Amino acid sequence: MAPALPAKVTAKALTKGLAITVTAPGKVTVIASVRGKKIGTGSATAKAAGKVTIKLKLSKAGRKLARKGKKVTLKVTQGGRTTTKTVKLT
Repeated sequence: MAPALPAKVTAKALTKGLAITVTAPGKVTVIASVRGKKIGTGSATAKAAGKVTIKLKLSKAGRKLARKGKKVTLKVTQGGRTTTKTVKLT
């Protein structure tokens, strides 16, 4: 089973910490993009199955684009499994 993203994501959560549910221990990587342009990345290592919090490092352009109301595509990868979800920042 692939990592699960939260239903709602805020612009602040991208930099302060995004809680992602994982099913196994291991490295988790998140890539955020707006209209195909990568705006930030982040990674963390899950010690066990459950929730892991990942802080994304946004680029300068990413900070401008990651505003309330924008649609952001989050791509989460763990152990070869990938989940992609487009969310509207609240």
